[in-house]
Amino acid sequence: MFSKWLPSTYKSRKKKIDTTQAYDEIWVEIPLVLGTDTIQQIVETRIDLEESAQKIRDISVEIKQLQKEMLLEQIIISGWLVHHIFYVGDDHTIHHKLQETPFRFNMEFVNAKPEYDLMVSATLGYMDYQLKSERWLEIRNGVEFFIQVTEIRDGLMPVGGEKKYRILNLLHDQEKKVISKYHFEFEEQVQEIENINGEFILKEINVLKDQVFIEGDISLEIYYTGQNNRSLFLREEVPVEVAIDVPGLVDGNHLLTHGKGQISFIEPKIVDQKHLALDIGVNVNVRIGEVKNSRVVVNKGKDRVVLSEVLGETNEPYFIESVFEIPQGIPNIYQIKEIKNNILNYKGTIVKDNVLVEGTLKQEVFYIGNDFTEYSFEREMNFDYYIPFLDAEVDHLGEVIVEVSYCKGEIRDKREILERLILKNNVYLTQQVQVEVLIKDRNRQL
Repeated sequence: MFSKWLPSTYKSRKKKIDTTQAYDEIWVEIPLVLGTDTIQQIVETRIDLEESAQKIRDISVEIKQLQKEMLLEQIIISGWLVHHIFYVGDDHTIHHKLQETPFRFNMEFVNAKPEYDLMVSATLGYMDYQLKSERWLEIRNGVEFFIQVTEIRDGLMPVGGEKKYRILNLLHDQEKKVISKYHFEFEEQVQEIENINGEFILKEINVLKDQVFIEGDISLEIYYTGQNNRSLFLREEVPVEVAIDVPGLVDGNHLLTHGKGQISFIEPKIVDQKHLALDIGVNVNVRIGEVKNSRVVVNKGKDRVVLSEVLGETNEPYFIESVFEIPQGIPNIYQIKEIKNNILNYKGTIVKDNVLVEGTLKQEVFYIGNDFTEYSFEREMNFDYYIPFLDAEVDHLGEVIVEVSYCKGEIRDKREILERLILKNNVYLTQQVQVEVLIKDRNRQL
């Protein structure tokens, strides 16, 4: 494998402030971090298969509909684990089973109160499974929850002292509900639609004057019954473009944007035996902030709060080029149809002046064989690389988001594929600092 960096978009966040400038007191909202914790919980699932299974080929897991509630000294987290099981039956064909498992956990959390802000994110730590019998499968999932409890306080900060901080100021938090209409034509006649799963994938956010423009894809999995009562499924991606009005917004490179989308409903309608119409509801949210430089006078004896000081952010692409062979037992390649990518279990580790990114890339390769029949196979590839980040230290806090922004496969010979990938890395570093602040009337307007 050959890897190299593309030109970096990193910009130094160290800026000089004119020390001769007179500073006044400013009134700000300060997020007081009351506590953070990472908790692992076990979710066990028993699955009854419709057909006898000779071998489990693949199991994928998604965490959906994550809900949270904060009570006094207690946090409640609930949601669903969605399993897609692909197995080989007695007829030597691949069958699919969809299983949705609810979970709910009550956790004790010191300092928790209903009026505080609660942030919860969930990731799959591990998954083990065992085929107990030909029709009985047990899956054991380890789900990791990152929990952060904060209180928003209004604070009067006298500026002009010896200490300089970079504070993230939230400017806009907007949500829009949209409905996307999609028509699909099947290659063969459809007897029945069994199930449809969808996920919104954010691709790009563009800030314009008084408006935010969001581009993304709705990734669909459609499970249906075809001719001769065969259970089939296919994957489709539907492009979505959403414009959100934000009055007073001005474009600028200093702005930090964060967007997300969640599918609220999918309503299918079979037009005829080869055509399907879908109405897909998507809730899109965008948060826009800016980083402000301020100097804070530390006044002894005042309330002490924890600030998340913004150290910097970068959008760093990484290029990977690799050559791989198709598995034995399937025909030679005539034409590459599609390569789909899914990044699994990646993580970022902060080291001195760098962020180490590690993970696994799962790929599905679809191609036309020399017999003009469509084939597919799966492969996994591990990756690790360093992102340069000036002044990064091991005690800093960081968030890393890795996405596949480009993928192209070329036929090298009849059984080899040359693939070029670009992984997009969004890195955001902060550190928590304690500051003493004069707290006054919470109802005072900013």
